Formats: sequence, structure tokens, C-alpha cells
Amino acid sequence: MAGRVGYVEESGTAKLEAALGNSTGPSSTVGFSVNEFAQILQNPAIKLEQDDFYVSRSTGRKGYRANLCLNGMWYWYSVSNSDTLMSPHDVAAAIMSPSRRVRRSGSYKEDRGFEATVICKKHSYMLGHGKNKWK
Repeated sequence: MAGRVGYVEESGTAKLEAALGNSTGPSSTVGFSVNEFAQILQNPAIKLEQDDFYVSRSTGRKGYRANLCLNGMWYWYSVSNSDTLMSPHDVAAAIMSPSRRVRRSGSYKEDRGFEATVICKKHSYMLGHGKNKWK
């Protein structure tokens, strides 16, 4: 299986395969990881559905957020302290950076979704995945 798109030698391989469209099995988020999220963001088939800028209620700083869809599953991210567009590839590179710090990563809502916060340089990357679109 080495060299196959979407293959990862760690827990969650079946979930990643399903998310990337390489499997017909159900997609669960148990064991889903930041690295797997980054791989999905690099998939050329992922579609940007909505994006915009926001102003943080707590800091007053501007940020960027995006909703994406791949094979009927939703992925979203927001990037703090950003006044520029952040492509999925840019976010994937940042959350895979050797200087990243994963502050939290895991499932939410009884394993119906995944969320994580990754710090890299001056930005916080809030990541999410689930069956429903983030609002």
C-alpha cells in the first residue's frame, strides 16, 4: 500500500481513506489526527464552499475562516491574526510544520466530529471536521 494517495501508517487509516474517497466504508472521526486533516487539505478534489474574514470578540484582531467539502464530508478552519486569504495548502503546510504546537486534538459531540487547535508562528489554526457544515 505504500505510495498510495491517502495511505498513512497510523491509527485512523481507514477513516482517512474514506474521507479521501478511497473507500466505501463509513467515515468516523475516532482517532482522526492533525496530520490526516493536513493530507485532506492537500487533496486537489477538495472544494472551497465559503470563506470570509472575521474579527475576534476577545482580541479584536482580524482572522480568516473557510468551509470546504470533500466526498460529502465537511472540513473547516479558521486562522487567527490573519488579514490575508489562507489556502488549504497554506494551512496544511503550517499545521505540519516542525515548529507547530498542537494544543488540543480529538473528537467532539460523541465522536461525530473532530476538532483541533494548532499554534504555528503568530497564528492559531482552529480545525474541524464533521458531517455537517460549520456555520
